[in-house]
Amino acid sequence: MSIPRIAKLANVSLGTVDRALHNRGRISEETRSKILRIAEELGYQTNPRARALAIGHRQFRIGVCIPRALRQYFDSIYDGIESELNHFSEFRISLVNSSPEQPGDSRHQHIAYLLQQDIQALIVCPGDSHELTELIVSAKDAGIPVIFISSDAPANQRTSVVWVDPELLGRIAGELMARFLGGRGQVAVVTGNLSNHSHSKRAESFARRFEEIAVKGRCIETVEGHDDPKDTFEKVSVLLRRKANLKGIYVATGNCIPVCEAIDAQRKASGVQVIATDFFPEMVPYFERQMIVASVYQRPYWLGRYALQLALKAVLEKKPLQPSYLVQPQVILASNMHLAREYKKS
Repeated sequence: MSIPRIAKLANVSLGTVDRALHNRGRISEETRSKILRIAEELGYQTNPRARALAIGHRQFRIGVCIPRALRQYFDSIYDGIESELNHFSEFRISLVNSSPEQPGDSRHQHIAYLLQQDIQALIVCPGDSHELTELIVSAKDAGIPVIFISSDAPANQRTSVVWVDPELLGRIAGELMARFLGGRGQVAVVTGNLSNHSHSKRAESFARRFEEIAVKGRCIETVEGHDDPKDTFEKVSVLLRRKANLKGIYVATGNCIPVCEAIDAQRKASGVQVIATDFFPEMVPYFERQMIVASVYQRPYWLGRYALQLALKAVLEKKPLQPSYLVQPQVILASNMHLAREYKKS
């Protein structure tokens, strides 16, 4: 649909239509809204900002449920969401937050609360998302797009998910571990909760890939630390005492510090190599000591930015979303850790 057609129907000049569609120059709000309404009715593809202006002064509210446990990881996700929001500062878009504070806390009551806050979209780090099914269905029935971030549940009816493929994460870690150990030795996995789709997929794919490459190696155990530092420290300490010949540990969540502390406490620093997940400044000394030999980085800041982009695409542009959007992981080593955003931020 041409701009002259819009100008004729709105009874304004071509220049006025251009200013309204591209949000530039001086123009009354009444005229701008009229032009954008006509453009939308005629199917003219305006940019998201123009569409937001066409809706007028309505305030958009995006619900966010991101855990406060493992703050190093989840804070980076939230930083990404806020950073992306800054690109839309001329609009009345606000974040409504309700988040569990402790590892393992249910997200159910937080999401139930958010759905009562007149939100137009919902961003959720789901955790054990089976408990959320009814709430997600309720959101869908209310026309609220639900974006999962960092983890998924295949049976859930969320609108979309933005994440790093958990099986790819596990395979990369398994291959790295096999190479570092020379294709031999016993290893274990430390994860959060096997009821979490991402955690279980990472653990399974790690073990499979490690044993494919390490013909004289075996993944002997998976430990659930529930993303609780104390619980993880105690369970890994027991593991190290029971398995004196353990050569490597893959930490499939961001909870690697208590694993390293347990290795130190058992005086096994020279004998156990750690492949971690993600990156934060507290990991630097363990990289420098070569206890952590690598980490598979999910780029949480960009996960956050991408999730808000998708939410606003659904809300402002009314465009359907793909079921899944993948972010490519990176491998962090001691030689390149200074390039990570979290390292620079520290």
